[in-house]
Amino acid sequence: MNSFQAIYDVNSTGNSFHSSVYEYQHDILNDFVGLPPTTQPLKITAPQPTEMAEPQAPDLMRRFAAIFRPRSITRPDPIHINDNDVFGDSMPTPAPANTTRLYFINLNGLNLEKKAVQFRDLCEKLKKAEVHLFAAAEHNLDTNKFAVRKSLQDTARRSFKHYNLQTATSSTIAEKFYKPGGTLLMAQGDLVGRIKDQGNDSLGRWSWMTMVGKNQRLITIISAYQVCKRSSKRSGTTAYHQQESILRTRGIKKAKPQKYFYRNLNEFIRICKTKNESLILVGDFKNKPNEQKIQ
Repeated sequence: MNSFQAIYDVNSTGNSFHSSVYEYQHDILNDFVGLPPTTQPLKITAPQPTEMAEPQAPDLMRRFAAIFRPRSITRPDPIHINDNDVFGDSMPTPAPANTTRLYFINLNGLNLEKKAVQFRDLCEKLKKAEVHLFAAAEHNLDTNKFAVRKSLQDTARRSFKHYNLQTATSSTIAEKFYKPGGTLLMAQGDLVGRIKDQGNDSLGRWSWMTMVGKNQRLITIISAYQVCKRSSKRSGTTAYHQQESILRTRGIKKAKPQKYFYRNLNEFIRICKTKNESLILVGDFKNKPNEQKIQ
């Protein structure tokens, strides 16, 4: 039997699949499948008795039509989407007077391709939201490279008239711009004039700035990034492996990056407190909220 194409138009009132098989409206299709045109009288010939009669064309068309006929669709239960409510203080724009706005985020990497368009857009959003102090973890850049620092500096300069950028990464040398881990602090506007000192951790675990506040009060802001407790791989270039390698070069046999993160950060905080400095610590710490490991 020759193959043919069945066209099923559910909107056509003269469709042969809707009513009688003898209402032939589609002459081209009828002729294609061997049915008489509408202008010719229909001759009905009874099928010859055989052991197994071959189905007539109208029956075949009904079968094909059943394939394309719309079926009822069971609608799934609606998905409940939780409200994206603000926890804590909302962030109105413009910022209230006499307010210093600090914003922290884990960037999961900055891409400096296409003239650092990703960082440029970020700077514009920070400017629009009137964020005075931006803190971030995991910029994933080798900021020890001059070209990387210059790209960040030039991009920030397009958005902010006054700014100060402090980055941190380990001493591990990367082949290209990409290097996992790292932290970042960026002050902009009038806040830049209040910076007294700034720096970073040699393993790239935190960046910090000390500012002069009201009544000459010293305030140190720390942006920190804590690696996972253990790595799934024995070797690699992740922030965990970078810190583990550096700790071993310092003679530490059981190099556990998370253990020494808390030990070294607590020591840094202790030194800040001896200078009568107030502290603001933000970061990605990879621990439970009720775990108190920072003094």
